[in-house]
Amino acid sequence: MRIALSGYYGFGNAGDEAVLAATIAGLRRRVLDVEPVVLSAEPEATEAAHAVEAAPRWPLASVRRTLAGCDLLLSGGGTLLQDATSLRSLYYYVAVTRTARRVGTPYGIYAQGIGPLNSWLGRRWAGSCLRHASGITVRDPDSAQLAAQLGVPGISVEHCADPALLLEPECTERTDEVLARVPSGTPLVGLVVRRWPGGGLAADALAEVGRAAREKWGAAVLVIPFQRPDDLGTSAGLSQDVPESVFVPDELTPAEVMQVIGQMDLIVAMRLHALIFAAARAVPAVGVSYDPKVESFCRTARQQWVPAEEPAWLLDEATRCWAERDEMASIREEAVRELSGLAEASFDMVVRLASPVM
Repeated sequence: MRIALSGYYGFGNAGDEAVLAATIAGLRRRVLDVEPVVLSAEPEATEAAHAVEAAPRWPLASVRRTLAGCDLLLSGGGTLLQDATSLRSLYYYVAVTRTARRVGTPYGIYAQGIGPLNSWLGRRWAGSCLRHASGITVRDPDSAQLAAQLGVPGISVEHCADPALLLEPECTERTDEVLARVPSGTPLVGLVVRRWPGGGLAADALAEVGRAAREKWGAAVLVIPFQRPDDLGTSAGLSQDVPESVFVPDELTPAEVMQVIGQMDLIVAMRLHALIFAAARAVPAVGVSYDPKVESFCRTARQQWVPAEEPAWLLDEATRCWAERDEMASIREEAVRELSGLAEASFDMVVRLASPVM
Protein backbone atom coordinates (compact mmCIF):
# COMPACT_ATOMS: atom_id res chain seq x y z
CA MET A 1 0.00 0.00 0.00
CA ARG A 2 1.41 3.39 -1.04
CA ILE A 3 0.84 6.15 1.50
CA ALA A 4 1.87 9.72 0.67
CA LEU A 5 3.10 11.93 3.53
CA SER A 6 2.62 15.69 3.33
CA GLY A 7 4.27 17.95 5.89
CA TYR A 8 7.12 20.40 6.43
CA TYR A 9 9.63 17.83 5.25
CA GLY A 10 13.01 18.41 3.66
CA PHE A 11 13.66 21.81 5.25
CA GLY A 12 16.22 20.78 7.87
CA ASN A 13 13.92 21.18 10.87
CA ALA A 14 14.86 18.58 13.51
CA GLY A 15 11.34 18.50 14.93
CA ASP A 16 9.57 17.87 11.63
CA GLU A 17 12.21 15.36 10.57
CA ALA A 18 11.62 13.57 13.89
CA VAL A 19 7.89 13.45 13.12
CA LEU A 20 8.71 11.99 9.72
CA ALA A 21 11.11 9.37 11.11
CA ALA A 22 8.62 8.28 13.77
CA THR A 23 5.79 8.21 11.22
CA ILE A 24 7.70 6.03 8.78
CA ALA A 25 8.67 3.66 11.60
CA GLY A 26 5.07 3.52 12.85
CA LEU A 27 3.66 2.84 9.39
CA ARG A 28 6.13 0.04 8.81
CA ARG A 29 5.21 -1.42 12.19
CA ARG A 30 1.42 -1.14 11.84
CA VAL A 31 0.48 -1.28 8.13
CA LEU A 32 1.04 -4.42 6.06
CA ASP A 33 3.26 -3.99 2.95
CA VAL A 34 3.35 -0.20 3.32
CA GLU A 35 5.30 1.94 0.84
CA PRO A 36 5.63 5.49 2.23
CA VAL A 37 6.17 8.29 -0.30
CA VAL A 38 7.28 11.62 1.19
CA LEU A 39 6.49 14.97 -0.42
CA SER A 40 9.75 16.79 0.28
CA ALA A 41 11.51 20.07 -0.46
CA GLU A 42 14.70 18.02 -0.94
CA PRO A 43 13.65 14.56 -2.15
CA GLU A 44 17.18 13.19 -2.51
CA ALA A 45 18.15 14.30 1.00
CA THR A 46 14.92 12.82 2.41
CA GLU A 47 15.54 9.50 0.67
CA ALA A 48 19.09 9.37 2.04
CA ALA A 49 18.10 10.35 5.59
CA HIS A 50 15.04 8.13 5.95
CA ALA A 51 15.58 5.25 3.49
CA VAL A 52 12.23 5.99 1.89
CA GLU A 53 10.87 7.04 -1.50
CA ALA A 54 10.45 10.81 -1.82
CA ALA A 55 8.94 13.11 -4.45
CA PRO A 56 8.94 16.90 -5.00
CA ARG A 57 6.39 18.81 -2.93
CA TRP A 58 6.09 21.44 -5.67
CA PRO A 59 4.73 22.19 -8.23
CA LEU A 60 1.23 20.85 -7.74
CA ALA A 61 1.33 19.14 -11.13
CA SER A 62 4.13 16.94 -9.77
CA VAL A 63 2.20 16.38 -6.53
CA ARG A 64 -0.83 15.35 -8.58
CA ARG A 65 1.17 12.67 -10.38
CA THR A 66 2.51 11.36 -7.07
CA LEU A 67 -0.91 11.27 -5.39
CA ALA A 68 -2.53 9.56 -8.37
CA GLY A 69 -0.24 6.60 -7.72
CA CYS A 70 -1.00 6.41 -3.98
CA ASP A 71 -3.76 4.71 -2.01
CA LEU A 72 -3.87 7.24 0.86
CA LEU A 73 -2.54 10.69 1.79
CA LEU A 74 -1.63 11.66 5.34
CA SER A 75 -1.55 15.44 5.84
CA GLY A 76 0.70 15.95 8.85
CA GLY A 77 2.01 15.80 11.43
CA GLY A 78 2.86 19.30 12.46
CA THR A 79 1.02 22.58 12.54
CA LEU A 80 -0.04 22.79 8.91
CA LEU A 81 -3.56 24.22 9.02
CA GLN A 82 -2.69 27.67 10.32
CA ASP A 83 -2.32 31.15 8.82
CA ALA A 84 -0.05 32.72 11.45
CA THR A 85 2.96 31.94 9.25
CA SER A 86 1.18 33.02 6.07
CA LEU A 87 -1.93 32.33 4.01
CA ARG A 88 0.42 31.02 1.34
CA SER A 89 1.61 28.22 3.62
CA LEU A 90 -1.96 27.28 4.54
CA TYR A 91 -3.01 27.36 0.89
CA TYR A 92 -0.27 24.89 -0.03
CA TYR A 93 -1.34 22.22 2.46
CA VAL A 94 -5.02 22.66 1.64
CA ALA A 95 -4.18 22.48 -2.08
CA VAL A 96 -2.42 19.15 -1.56
CA THR A 97 -5.57 17.67 0.01
CA ARG A 98 -7.73 19.14 -2.78
CA THR A 99 -5.42 17.56 -5.32
CA ALA A 100 -5.85 14.22 -3.57
CA ARG A 101 -9.61 14.54 -3.84
CA ARG A 102 -9.39 15.36 -7.53
CA VAL A 103 -7.42 12.20 -8.29
CA GLY A 104 -9.61 10.06 -6.04
CA THR A 105 -7.08 9.49 -3.24
CA PRO A 106 -8.60 9.63 0.28
CA TYR A 107 -6.74 11.63 2.89
CA GLY A 108 -6.46 11.78 6.66
CA ILE A 109 -5.53 14.74 8.84
CA TYR A 110 -2.74 13.16 10.81
CA ALA A 111 -1.51 14.30 14.25
CA GLN A 112 -1.94 17.96 13.45
CA GLY A 113 -2.04 21.02 15.63
CA ILE A 114 -4.74 23.22 14.07
CA GLY A 115 -4.52 27.00 14.22
CA PRO A 116 -4.13 29.82 14.79
CA LEU A 117 -6.55 30.78 12.01
CA ASN A 118 -6.85 34.54 12.12
CA SER A 119 -8.44 35.28 8.73
CA TRP A 120 -11.89 34.39 7.42
CA LEU A 121 -10.30 32.92 4.30
CA GLY A 122 -7.97 30.77 6.38
CA ARG A 123 -10.87 29.46 8.44
CA ARG A 124 -12.86 28.74 5.27
CA TRP A 125 -10.00 26.81 3.65
CA ALA A 126 -9.15 24.86 6.78
CA GLY A 127 -12.81 24.05 7.52
CA SER A 128 -13.34 22.64 4.03
CA CYS A 129 -10.14 20.61 4.27
CA LEU A 130 -11.20 19.10 7.59
CA ARG A 131 -14.77 18.34 6.57
CA HIS A 132 -13.66 16.35 3.50
CA ALA A 133 -11.08 14.27 5.39
CA SER A 134 -11.64 10.53 5.83
CA GLY A 135 -10.18 10.68 9.34
CA ILE A 136 -8.83 13.32 11.70
CA THR A 137 -6.42 13.11 14.61
CA VAL A 138 -5.23 16.25 16.42
CA ARG A 139 -2.47 16.51 18.97
CA ASP A 140 -4.14 18.80 21.53
CA PRO A 141 -7.61 19.64 22.89
CA ASP A 142 -7.43 23.23 21.59
CA SER A 143 -7.15 21.90 18.02
CA ALA A 144 -10.19 19.68 18.55
CA GLN A 145 -12.15 22.67 19.83
CA LEU A 146 -11.14 24.78 16.82
CA ALA A 147 -12.13 21.95 14.46
CA ALA A 148 -15.58 21.91 16.06
CA GLN A 149 -15.87 25.69 15.55
CA LEU A 150 -15.09 25.12 11.87
CA GLY A 151 -18.04 22.78 11.55
CA VAL A 152 -16.41 19.39 12.01
CA PRO A 153 -18.53 16.98 14.10
CA GLY A 154 -16.79 16.20 17.38
CA ILE A 155 -17.16 12.47 16.85
CA SER A 156 -14.95 12.78 13.74
CA VAL A 157 -11.96 14.24 15.61
CA GLU A 158 -9.69 11.99 17.68
CA HIS A 159 -7.19 13.23 20.25
CA CYS A 160 -3.64 11.98 19.84
CA ALA A 161 -0.13 13.27 20.54
CA ASP A 162 2.87 14.17 18.42
CA PRO A 163 4.40 11.10 16.70
CA ALA A 164 7.90 12.39 17.57
CA LEU A 165 7.24 11.13 21.10
CA LEU A 166 7.73 7.63 19.70
CA LEU A 167 11.11 8.34 18.10
CA GLU A 168 13.83 5.97 19.30
CA PRO A 169 17.05 7.71 20.43
CA GLU A 170 20.27 6.68 18.70
CA CYS A 171 23.66 6.59 20.43
CA THR A 172 26.45 7.18 17.89
CA GLU A 173 30.03 8.36 17.73
CA ARG A 174 28.73 11.87 17.15
CA THR A 175 26.56 11.87 20.26
CA ASP A 176 29.42 10.44 22.27
CA GLU A 177 31.69 13.20 20.97
CA VAL A 178 29.20 15.87 22.06
CA LEU A 179 28.82 14.47 25.55
CA ALA A 180 32.58 13.89 25.87
CA ARG A 181 33.04 17.67 25.78
CA VAL A 182 31.55 17.78 29.28
CA PRO A 183 33.40 16.43 32.36
CA SER A 184 31.97 13.09 33.50
CA GLY A 185 29.40 13.44 36.28
CA THR A 186 28.65 17.12 35.55
CA PRO A 187 24.93 17.99 35.46
CA LEU A 188 23.71 19.08 32.03
CA VAL A 189 21.37 21.94 31.09
CA GLY A 190 20.22 22.29 27.47
CA LEU A 191 19.14 25.59 25.89
CA VAL A 192 17.17 25.80 22.65
CA VAL A 193 16.43 29.16 21.04
CA ARG A 194 14.81 30.08 17.75
CA ARG A 195 14.74 33.15 15.54
CA TRP A 196 11.46 34.92 16.14
CA PRO A 197 10.17 38.51 15.62
CA GLY A 198 10.70 40.33 18.89
CA GLY A 199 12.48 37.29 20.34
CA GLY A 200 15.47 39.22 21.69
CA LEU A 201 14.09 39.36 25.22
CA ALA A 202 13.55 35.61 25.22
CA ALA A 203 17.12 35.00 24.02
CA ASP A 204 18.41 37.25 26.81
CA ALA A 205 16.35 35.34 29.36
CA LEU A 206 17.69 32.01 28.07
CA ALA A 207 21.25 33.36 28.40
CA GLU A 208 20.47 34.38 31.99
CA VAL A 209 19.37 30.81 32.72
CA GLY A 210 22.53 29.48 31.12
CA ARG A 211 24.78 31.68 33.22
CA ALA A 212 22.92 30.71 36.39
CA ALA A 213 23.30 27.04 35.48
CA ARG A 214 27.05 27.50 35.13
CA GLU A 215 27.65 29.76 38.13
CA LYS A 216 25.06 28.63 40.69
CA TRP A 217 24.11 25.06 39.81
CA GLY A 218 27.53 23.80 38.72
CA ALA A 219 26.08 22.52 35.46
CA ALA A 220 27.48 22.38 31.94
CA VAL A 221 25.36 24.16 29.31
CA LEU A 222 24.67 22.78 25.84
CA VAL A 223 23.13 25.04 23.17
CA ILE A 224 21.17 22.96 20.64
CA PRO A 225 20.07 24.40 17.24
CA PHE A 226 16.91 22.72 15.94
CA GLN A 227 16.51 24.12 12.43
CA ARG A 228 19.29 24.85 10.00
CA PRO A 229 20.11 27.40 8.85
CA ASP A 230 17.43 29.47 10.62
CA ASP A 231 18.52 28.80 14.21
CA LEU A 232 22.27 28.84 13.69
CA GLY A 233 22.94 32.56 14.09
CA THR A 234 20.63 32.96 17.09
CA SER A 235 22.01 29.81 18.72
CA ALA A 236 25.60 30.92 18.15
CA GLY A 237 24.80 34.28 19.75
CA LEU A 238 23.26 32.53 22.76
CA SER A 239 26.32 30.31 23.11
CA GLN A 240 28.56 33.39 23.13
CA ASP A 241 26.44 34.91 25.89
CA VAL A 242 26.92 31.83 28.09
CA PRO A 243 30.66 31.40 28.78
CA GLU A 244 32.05 27.87 28.29
CA SER A 245 28.80 26.55 26.83
CA VAL A 246 28.96 23.65 24.35
CA PHE A 247 27.50 24.30 20.90
CA VAL A 248 25.92 21.06 19.64
CA PRO A 249 26.59 20.37 15.92
CA ASP A 250 23.55 21.10 13.79
CA GLU A 251 24.09 18.09 11.53
CA LEU A 252 22.93 15.59 14.16
CA THR A 253 19.93 13.50 13.12
CA PRO A 254 16.70 13.83 15.13
CA ALA A 255 17.37 10.44 16.78
CA GLU A 256 20.84 11.67 17.79
CA VAL A 257 19.40 14.90 19.18
CA MET A 258 16.91 12.79 21.14
CA GLN A 259 19.84 10.81 22.56
CA VAL A 260 21.66 13.98 23.66
CA ILE A 261 18.54 15.51 25.21
CA GLY A 262 17.91 12.27 27.08
CA GLN A 263 21.14 12.87 29.03
CA MET A 264 20.04 16.31 30.24
CA ASP A 265 19.06 17.26 33.75
CA LEU A 266 17.01 20.21 32.48
CA ILE A 267 15.92 21.62 29.10
CA VAL A 268 14.82 25.24 28.63
CA ALA A 269 13.51 25.62 25.11
CA MET A 270 11.84 27.90 22.60
CA ARG A 271 11.27 25.07 20.11
CA LEU A 272 8.21 22.84 20.52
CA HIS A 273 10.00 19.65 19.54
CA ALA A 274 12.79 20.23 22.02
CA LEU A 275 10.07 20.11 24.68
CA ILE A 276 8.56 17.03 23.02
CA PHE A 277 11.95 15.31 23.01
CA ALA A 278 12.39 16.20 26.69
CA ALA A 279 8.95 14.81 27.54
CA ALA A 280 9.66 11.59 25.63
CA ARG A 281 12.81 11.08 27.70
CA ALA A 282 11.22 12.23 31.00
CA VAL A 283 13.64 15.17 31.24
CA PRO A 284 12.57 18.25 33.26
CA ALA A 285 11.72 21.11 30.92
CA VAL A 286 10.58 24.72 30.81
CA GLY A 287 9.08 26.12 27.62
CA VAL A 288 9.29 29.62 26.19
CA SER A 289 5.97 29.93 24.38
CA TYR A 290 5.88 31.84 21.08
CA ASP A 291 2.71 30.05 19.93
CA PRO A 292 -0.37 28.53 21.61
CA LYS A 293 0.82 25.05 20.57
CA VAL A 294 3.81 25.38 22.93
CA GLU A 295 1.82 26.18 26.06
CA SER A 296 -0.80 23.58 25.10
CA PHE A 297 1.87 20.89 24.95
CA CYS A 298 3.49 22.09 28.17
CA ARG A 299 0.18 21.75 30.00
CA THR A 300 -0.32 18.23 28.67
CA ALA A 301 3.25 17.16 29.48
CA ARG A 302 3.23 18.78 32.97
CA GLN A 303 5.98 21.20 31.95
CA GLN A 304 6.30 24.80 33.10
CA TRP A 305 6.31 27.62 30.56
CA VAL A 306 6.53 31.41 30.21
CA PRO A 307 5.35 33.58 27.28
CA ALA A 308 8.10 34.62 24.85
CA GLU A 309 6.99 38.25 24.93
CA GLU A 310 7.20 38.37 28.75
CA PRO A 311 10.10 36.11 29.73
CA ALA A 312 11.09 37.93 32.92
CA TRP A 313 10.08 34.91 35.06
CA LEU A 314 12.03 32.38 33.05
CA LEU A 315 14.95 32.15 35.47
CA ASP A 316 12.57 31.71 38.41
CA GLU A 317 10.68 28.92 36.62
CA ALA A 318 13.90 27.22 35.56
CA THR A 319 15.31 27.46 39.08
CA ARG A 320 12.17 25.90 40.52
CA CYS A 321 12.19 23.14 37.92
CA TRP A 322 15.87 22.46 38.67
CA ALA A 323 15.21 22.24 42.40
CA GLU A 324 12.22 19.91 41.94
CA ARG A 325 13.66 17.67 39.22
CA ASP A 326 14.00 14.59 41.43
CA GLU A 327 10.75 15.18 43.30
CA MET A 328 8.76 15.40 40.03
CA ALA A 329 10.33 12.34 38.36
CA SER A 330 7.31 10.07 38.87
CA ILE A 331 4.96 12.67 37.39
CA ARG A 332 7.14 12.97 34.29
CA GLU A 333 7.23 9.20 33.90
CA GLU A 334 3.43 9.06 34.11
CA ALA A 335 3.20 11.79 31.44
CA VAL A 336 5.50 9.77 29.15
CA ARG A 337 3.20 6.75 29.37
CA GLU A 338 0.09 8.79 28.66
CA LEU A 339 1.64 10.73 25.78
CA SER A 340 3.12 7.62 24.16
CA GLY A 341 -0.28 5.96 24.16
CA LEU A 342 -1.86 9.04 22.59
CA ALA A 343 0.90 9.21 19.96
CA GLU A 344 0.12 5.63 18.95
CA ALA A 345 -3.55 6.59 18.42
CA SER A 346 -2.82 8.30 15.09
CA PHE A 347 -1.59 4.98 13.71
CA ASP A 348 -4.88 3.39 14.78
CA MET A 349 -6.60 5.86 12.44
CA VAL A 350 -4.20 5.03 9.61
CA VAL A 351 -4.84 1.30 10.03
CA ARG A 352 -8.60 1.93 9.78
CA LEU A 353 -8.21 4.04 6.64
CA ALA A 354 -5.87 1.48 5.09
CA SER A 355 -8.15 -1.50 5.83
CA PRO A 356 -10.58 -1.05 2.89
CA VAL A 357 -7.63 -0.94 0.52
CA MET A 358 -5.81 -3.86 2.13
